[in-house]
Amino acid sequence: MKRLLFIGILFFLAGIVSGQMISHEVIASGGDYAENGDYYVSATIGEIVTETFNAYEHFLTQGFQQPVMVLESVNPVPAGIEISVYPNPVAGQLKVAISLPVQNGGAEVMREFMLNVENLTGNQVLSRQLVNLPLCENIEIIDFSSFSRGIYIVRIYSLDSDHSINLNFKIVKM
Repeated sequence: MKRLLFIGILFFLAGIVSGQMISHEVIASGGDYAENGDYYVSATIGEIVTETFNAYEHFLTQGFQQPVMVLESVNPVPAGIEISVYPNPVAGQLKVAISLPVQNGGAEVMREFMLNVENLTGNQVLSRQLVNLPLCENIEIIDFSSFSRGIYIVRIYSLDSDHSINLNFKIVKM
């Protein structure tokens, strides 16, 4: 009975006592902060850098000084427009299906897209402009047979100014 009571007390104490806590504070002997327009640089002597990511000309370094960012909204694909990319993984032909609805008795909807294929180093290996797509199911075929094995990013975005579609698909070439 004493053993059971002792184990119960240990579990209770383990639940309310925390051995370690992650804090977003750095106590250091030196550092600096500089700001110019939309960009800023901050550094702390002795801060550990866990990982660095870069995209185009922008860099993100994870560490304790990174600000808390809240994503407020994402522009969804307009209702009735469906975009799919298949098969994935691909060995030969990749199909890009774009379905555009007919609205209000045949009113025009977004009909111009840009399709880019990039490798993981950011090099563009294919670019196509898709214009005057009919208002129905459209299938664009991309021949992947000449591409090297690896991972590619297929980017599809609208060229019309009033609609903002920007989709990325990760494709594995076998």
